Amino acid sequence: MNKRIELIVLEDAADERNALIEQIDAKNEYFHLNLATGSSTEAFNEVTSRCPDAVIVDLELHDGEGDGFEFLQNIKNAHLPCPPYLLVTTWNISQLTFNAARELGADYVLSKARRDYTPEEPLKLLLSIKHLFANRVPKDTSASAARAEEEH
Repeated sequence: MNKRIELIVLEDAADERNALIEQIDAKNEYFHLNLATGSSTEAFNEVTSRCPDAVIVDLELHDGEGDGFEFLQNIKNAHLPCPPYLLVTTWNISQLTFNAARELGADYVLSKARRDYTPEEPLKLLLSIKHLFANRVPKDTSASAARAEEEH
C-alpha cells in the first residue's frame, strides 16, 4: 500500500466540510484526514504539530473562526520545516484575490464558482500530484531561519 496523503480541511460551511469528509472517507486508501475544522487557529495548530502533506483551505470563513488569508499568512510566517501543500478553495472569482492567496503561499487556487466544481475536485487534484508527497522530508531550515533573522 502506498503512503496515504495526510490532510487537513479548513472549511467553515458544515455542508461543504461534510461533503469533503465523505469524499475523503470514500477514498480512505489514498487519504488520512487529520482534522476538519472551521477554525483557522485550530488548523494552524494542527499543521505545526503534525506536518501534514496538504491542507484544503477555504478562503472565506464566514461561519468559522479567522479566515483563509490569516491562515496562509500564519503558515508563511511560521517558516515550517515541512510546509504543507496549500490548496485554496473559494467562491470568490477575483484574479486579485487569487494572486493575493498565491503571494501568501497558496500552491493552487480552485474556484468553487466553476460550473463543474464538486467536493471531489480538490481530492482529484491532490491525487494527481500524490507522487510529490511520497518522499516528503523536512526542508533544511537553516537558510529559512537565517532569512527570518535578517528580516527582524
